[in-house]
Amino acid sequence: MQNEKPTLRKSHARVSIFFLIIIGSASFLFAHSPYGLWYKWRKDRLFLVTTASDPQSYPIGLEIATVLGEVLPKSEAIAVRAPTTLAALKLLLSHQFDVALVPIDDLELAIRGEGEFVEITPWLNGTVFGKQKLKGGAKPLRVISVFGTYVLISENHFSDHRAHILAEKLTSKQGMLSLVLSDTRVIGLPVPLHEGTIGFNDGRPLPPLPQGEKSWLW
Repeated sequence: MQNEKPTLRKSHARVSIFFLIIIGSASFLFAHSPYGLWYKWRKDRLFLVTTASDPQSYPIGLEIATVLGEVLPKSEAIAVRAPTTLAALKLLLSHQFDVALVPIDDLELAIRGEGEFVEITPWLNGTVFGKQKLKGGAKPLRVISVFGTYVLISENHFSDHRAHILAEKLTSKQGMLSLVLSDTRVIGLPVPLHEGTIGFNDGRPLPPLPQGEKSWLW
């Protein structure tokens, strides 16, 4: 197994460079519908967006994706890099990707609408994005897991089923990670916990698989 890790990391590195180029040139997609061929291709896979502007985000994301790739092979989990945290959040808000790992300090700045994040403040406050309306006008971001000073977040359309699975797998396999998984039941967060994580924390059964969503378990 140890002999496979360098190859796996090189593969991740090659794909990450490819997606960094694609993501860096795709800012214009923020104001357009993401559906179509791209959506059909990537909807069954787990892309974990990290930020190239933070030196630790990608190594941590790669570690998480590697563990998830082992315990949830059907997810085809892979870590990719956006140029900045702002770019990563735009990709979530435009539904280009489902999950991102960002510094909690950046997320707090974004929620407060400070600095470069001011341009996405309307969307973070539940304003209509393009032609898509957020459920009930709710604020869109949710926390799935916390790793020290980094948060694994999703947009609120990410299913309770998948969020529950991620919270459960990362908790059960935290011994494979170099960072300690924080207890989301007691830590203060700038955005709400995902309902799937809440259900896992409360010991509820796995929510049903939404119609049309590929299972990562079977």
